Amino acid sequence: MNQAAINEIVRRYYVKEVFSGNEASFTKAMTWLSRCRLVGLDFDGTITFKGWVLVRQDGQEHTIRSRRDSFFVPVLNKMGMIFAVISTEENPVVRANCSKMQIECFQGIQPGEGKLEILQRRAKELGLSQKHVAVMGDDLGDVRCLEWAGFAFCPADSHIVVKEVVRQHQAGVVLTAEAGAGALRQLTELMLLANG
Repeated sequence: MNQAAINEIVRRYYVKEVFSGNEASFTKAMTWLSRCRLVGLDFDGTITFKGWVLVRQDGQEHTIRSRRDSFFVPVLNKMGMIFAVISTEENPVVRANCSKMQIECFQGIQPGEGKLEILQRRAKELGLSQKHVAVMGDDLGDVRCLEWAGFAFCPADSHIVVKEVVRQHQAGVVLTAEAGAGALRQLTELMLLANG
């Protein structure tokens, strides 16, 4: 099977499943996504499976995520896309996962600075406006970033308020996959489709 045939199968799937058969909405999303150069990500609840954290008796934390989710991140990195996790807490497990996935990691938010300020600072460093920024979040702490970004995504199992914020966004998509079980994969496949 050649690449064009693979792309068409993937395109048809996303039009039907994620965009409810609405070809116009899919085309609009592809136009918006073709401009995207920075993707801000929450960690727990978007990359980790259902936001679960396993805590051992000694307090050490472990996360569960699908390797399939980050499969296309290196490909998109080579195309000039930058992925950045912005996490409120400092935890070695977050940094280790980000390193393995080739994703930038910003942890331990300082007083007076929230997730949105970090995202805006990183966009400014890269010379990008908000129309070049996509965000995927799942909970109330991500709302400001989702509202500001040029494109907003959330996993299927996100908080109800987050889903509504994404639905109301001028360019937002509630994905059909859940956190840590395909959500990041769907986002990256859509980005690949948008960029040929």
